[in-house]
Amino acid sequence: MKKILVVGIILLLLGSSIPTMAQPQKNPQPLFHTLYVGGSGPGNYTRIQDAINASVNGDTVFVFDDLSPYQENVRIDKSITVIGENQQTTKIISPTYWDSTVVIHTRTSNVTVSGFSIDGGRDGYIGIAVGNLARDILIKNNTITNECVGINIAGGGTQAKSSHIEVRGNTIKNGLEGIYIYAGDYINIISNSIANFSEYGIYDAGETCFQNNIIALCKVGLFIDFPYASIVINNDFRLNEVNAFFDREALEYHIWFHNYWGRPRIMPKAIFGILELHLSPWGPPIPAVNFDIRPALIPNNRWLGI
Repeated sequence: MKKILVVGIILLLLGSSIPTMAQPQKNPQPLFHTLYVGGSGPGNYTRIQDAINASVNGDTVFVFDDLSPYQENVRIDKSITVIGENQQTTKIISPTYWDSTVVIHTRTSNVTVSGFSIDGGRDGYIGIAVGNLARDILIKNNTITNECVGINIAGGGTQAKSSHIEVRGNTIKNGLEGIYIYAGDYINIISNSIANFSEYGIYDAGETCFQNNIIALCKVGLFIDFPYASIVINNDFRLNEVNAFFDREALEYHIWFHNYWGRPRIMPKAIFGILELHLSPWGPPIPAVNFDIRPALIPNNRWLGI
């Protein structure tokens, strides 16, 4: 009887020391995948849109350049990353007249578009269009040429602003307007080269930070509209007919600092604009001036003469 009791105790102790089998998680982490366009792998897609349609939130669509140019309109309505193999050779060209080449749809969030050459030819409308209420969007290291508007950030007015949009390291050239910001909050335009636009290099009606950009060969380099807060710092304005101008600006909300204005300057640089009479909508506009209090003596950024 004692032996049976001892054996039972030993088995009980051994049982308590054996780890239990792992239980299935109630909320398992999603499995993110990379879908390939072009290349020679099995199951690779031949169209960018087909890979996007097959993706789920969190996926990456990687586009090889061997089937370039991709003649299609790309529509993104999921939280995905779309990457081109090479910024110069992975080309997307819109096949339809006067249409946007890449569209990030309304209310879409957490999207990255990087590494593409987007060419509108003679009939391009918008290179990359960001829809109303989109947020957490990154557009970086693309070359966008020959579009009427290079990048358009929509906002739908104060009730439908896009937010947390970053445009970084892009080359945007040749067209009517380089970057058009209709409305938005927390927009960062950083380290882009913007050149040769017949109207605006950048039109801004949002709350935007401009830093380390080169804006050249435009009718108006930077036009700031509406009294939203903007920061303009360490940019280079070169060979524009008008480097910068503002309209309906609340002067105290805007900061201009250490920009290069085509030549070395020791004294503050005046930026001219217009204020409207808010007490009377029929009143004449009031000329106004703001200042870059410490302009740069030498260029802030290297310009490749695009």
